[in-house]
Amino acid sequence: MEAKEHVMDFSISPEKYFDARFDGQEKLFNSRFDNLTGYVNTKFDEFEIRFSELDRKIDILDKKIDSKASEFRFEARADELNKKIDDRFSELDKKIDEKFTFLDKKIDEKFTFLDRKIDVKFTELDGKIDEKFTVLDRKFTWGMGLMMGFFTIMFAVIIGIHFIK
Repeated sequence: MEAKEHVMDFSISPEKYFDARFDGQEKLFNSRFDNLTGYVNTKFDEFEIRFSELDRKIDILDKKIDSKASEFRFEARADELNKKIDDRFSELDKKIDEKFTFLDKKIDEKFTFLDRKIDVKFTELDGKIDEKFTVLDRKFTWGMGLMMGFFTIMFAVIIGIHFIK
C-alpha cells in the first residue's frame, strides 16, 4: 500500500497538468500584454511630446499672427476672410452631402435591381426544380405501376397454376 501511495505522489493528475499548462499560458499572455502595454505607453509619451511641441509652435504662430494683425489692423479683414472661409466650407459641405445622397440613392437602386434579379433567378430555379421533381414523380409512379402490374400478373399465374394442378 505504501508503494502505491509513493508512486501516486510522483504521478500528475489531469487537473494539475491542465493547471500547469494554463499557468504557463497565463504567464506568456501576461508577459506579452506587459510588453504591449509598455510599447503603447512609449508611443503615447512620444505622441504627447510631439503634441506639446506642436501646441507650443501653434501658440507662437498665433501670437505672431495676433501681433501682425494688430500692427496692420487686419481684424476686420480677418473676420471677412473667416466668413468667406466658413461660407466656402458650408458650400463644400452641401455639395458633399448632395454627392453622398446621390451615391446612396444610386447604390440603393443597384441593390434593388440586383435583389429583383436574384429573386427572378431563384423563381426560375424553383420552377425547374419543381419540374424535375414532377418528372421524377411521374417516372416513379409509372415504374411502380408497371412493377405492380407485373407482380399482379405473376401472382395470377401462380394462383392459376396452383388451381390447375
